[in-house]
Amino acid sequence: FQAAIIDYRPKLNPKYKKIKRKQTRYLIVHTSELGLEYTLRVVSRGKRFRNGRRTDGVHTHYVIARNGRTYRILDKQWVADHAGRSMWNGDTDISKLSIGIELVGYHYAPLSAAQYRSVGLLIDILQSVYGLDDRAVLTHSQVAYGPPNRWFRRDHRGRKRCAKNFVRARAGLGPTWSFDPDVRAGRITADPQLAKVFYSREQPELQLAEANV
Repeated sequence: FQAAIIDYRPKLNPKYKKIKRKQTRYLIVHTSELGLEYTLRVVSRGKRFRNGRRTDGVHTHYVIARNGRTYRILDKQWVADHAGRSMWNGDTDISKLSIGIELVGYHYAPLSAAQYRSVGLLIDILQSVYGLDDRAVLTHSQVAYGPPNRWFRRDHRGRKRCAKNFVRARAGLGPTWSFDPDVRAGRITADPQLAKVFYSREQPELQLAEANV
């Protein structure tokens, strides 16, 4: 599997400044919300916004296509800007503590069997390298949070729906946390839909239902 990973590192935006990650506590799974061509372009070269602002790219470490083909965007030792405004168990700026894996596809559509095979192999390798258990594997929708706005008076979960359709069992993973530690600690408010998907007693069934919507 490792020998078959496609090296996409030569196509990185040269403006991106590499910073070595001091700790690796999490593996964060994303859905790209784009097709393969645009996913590779955005994660390596950067995003362009309507207001003219651009990013310097490197928004993940790995991309996994629908056919299971895996691309290495950035060497795993460096920080990739993939999690944005994020928090988990009191840790903030999760990009600096994690490796990002983009699955080509959308949060409202099922991921492919080939993607689950590849992401399962990749996660297993990374867990061995960094000594991480299954609870260290989270989705972007679990760790992302939004600032107060006119609808929410406090910081709140639910800024992203990214990878809420990721069915852990299909990647060979055990259950996620049984609760959101930041909601329980009062640091942020819950998102009812995401809480139901990830932390209800019927979690596996709900994940399968979400994946097949």
